[in-house]
Amino acid sequence: MQRIIKFFLTILITHCVFQLMAQDPLRFSKDIEEMKSEKLKSTDGLIIFTGSSSIRMWKDVAERFPDYNIVNRGFGGSQMSDLLYFLDDIVIRSKPCQV
Repeated sequence: MQRIIKFFLTILITHCVFQLMAQDPLRFSKDIEEMKSEKLKSTDGLIIFTGSSSIRMWKDVAERFPDYNIVNRGFGGSQMSDLLYFLDDIVIRSKPCQV
Protein backbone atom coordinates (compact mmCIF):
# COMPACT_ATOMS: atom_id res chain seq x y z
CA MET A 1 0.00 0.00 0.00
CA GLN A 2 2.84 2.39 0.81
CA ARG A 3 4.36 1.77 -2.63
CA ILE A 4 1.13 2.87 -4.28
CA ILE A 5 0.93 6.00 -2.14
CA LYS A 6 4.58 6.84 -2.90
CA PHE A 7 3.96 6.28 -6.60
CA PHE A 8 0.96 8.63 -6.72
CA LEU A 9 2.74 11.25 -4.61
CA THR A 10 5.69 11.12 -6.99
CA ILE A 11 3.37 11.60 -9.97
CA LEU A 12 1.56 14.47 -8.24
CA ILE A 13 4.78 16.26 -7.28
CA THR A 14 6.24 15.80 -10.76
CA HIS A 15 3.10 17.20 -12.33
CA CYS A 16 3.12 20.22 -10.00
CA VAL A 17 6.79 20.94 -10.69
CA PHE A 18 6.23 20.85 -14.46
CA GLN A 19 3.22 23.13 -14.12
CA LEU A 20 5.27 25.64 -12.14
CA MET A 21 8.08 25.52 -14.67
CA ALA A 22 5.79 26.01 -17.69
CA GLN A 23 5.79 29.45 -19.25
CA ASP A 24 2.64 31.34 -20.13
CA PRO A 25 1.64 30.39 -23.70
CA LEU A 26 -0.14 33.72 -24.09
CA ARG A 27 3.25 35.30 -24.75
CA PHE A 28 2.68 34.14 -28.34
CA SER A 29 -0.80 35.67 -28.68
CA LYS A 30 0.27 38.29 -31.25
CA ASP A 31 1.89 35.65 -33.48
CA ILE A 32 -1.11 33.36 -33.17
CA GLU A 33 -3.57 36.15 -34.05
CA GLU A 34 -1.55 36.88 -37.20
CA MET A 35 -1.67 33.21 -38.18
CA LYS A 36 -5.41 33.04 -37.56
CA SER A 37 -6.03 36.06 -39.77
CA GLU A 38 -3.89 34.64 -42.59
CA LYS A 39 -5.98 33.63 -45.61
CA LEU A 40 -5.22 30.19 -46.98
CA LYS A 41 -5.28 29.84 -50.75
CA SER A 42 -6.75 26.36 -50.34
CA THR A 43 -7.12 23.64 -47.73
CA ASP A 44 -6.87 20.87 -50.33
CA GLY A 45 -3.84 18.73 -49.49
CA LEU A 46 -2.74 21.25 -46.86
CA ILE A 47 0.48 20.47 -45.01
CA ILE A 48 1.24 22.53 -41.91
CA PHE A 49 4.77 22.92 -40.62
CA THR A 50 4.81 23.94 -36.98
CA GLY A 51 7.36 24.15 -34.22
CA SER A 52 9.66 26.67 -32.62
CA SER A 53 11.92 29.26 -34.21
CA SER A 54 13.68 26.64 -36.34
CA ILE A 55 10.43 26.31 -38.32
CA ARG A 56 9.37 29.96 -38.01
CA MET A 57 12.69 31.14 -39.46
CA TRP A 58 12.41 28.74 -42.43
CA LYS A 59 11.14 31.45 -44.76
CA ASP A 60 11.31 29.47 -48.01
CA VAL A 61 9.61 26.26 -46.87
CA ALA A 62 6.84 26.63 -49.47
CA GLU A 63 9.39 27.26 -52.24
CA ARG A 64 11.33 24.14 -51.23
CA PHE A 65 8.21 22.05 -51.77
CA PRO A 66 6.60 23.74 -54.79
CA ASP A 67 4.26 20.84 -55.60
CA TYR A 68 2.62 20.93 -52.17
CA ASN A 69 0.23 23.24 -50.36
CA ILE A 70 2.49 24.27 -47.44
CA VAL A 71 1.79 26.69 -44.58
CA ASN A 72 4.43 27.64 -42.01
CA ARG A 73 2.94 27.93 -38.52
CA GLY A 74 6.12 27.97 -36.44
CA PHE A 75 6.22 30.52 -33.63
CA GLY A 76 8.93 31.98 -31.41
CA GLY A 77 10.77 29.79 -28.97
CA SER A 78 7.69 27.68 -28.46
CA GLN A 79 7.56 24.35 -26.69
CA MET A 80 5.20 21.44 -27.18
CA SER A 81 2.96 22.76 -24.38
CA ASP A 82 2.58 26.03 -26.31
CA LEU A 83 1.62 24.20 -29.48
CA LEU A 84 -0.92 22.13 -27.58
CA TYR A 85 -2.43 25.30 -26.15
CA PHE A 86 -2.92 26.83 -29.62
CA LEU A 87 -3.47 23.58 -31.55
CA ASP A 88 -7.10 24.28 -32.46
CA ASP A 89 -6.37 27.83 -33.61
CA ILE A 90 -3.36 27.20 -35.83
CA VAL A 91 -3.65 23.56 -36.90
CA ILE A 92 -6.99 21.82 -36.39
CA ARG A 93 -9.22 24.59 -37.82
CA SER A 94 -7.29 24.51 -41.10
CA LYS A 95 -8.03 20.78 -41.50
CA PRO A 96 -4.59 19.82 -42.83
CA CYS A 97 -3.90 16.42 -44.32
CA GLN A 98 -0.44 16.39 -42.67
CA VAL A 99 1.36 18.20 -39.87
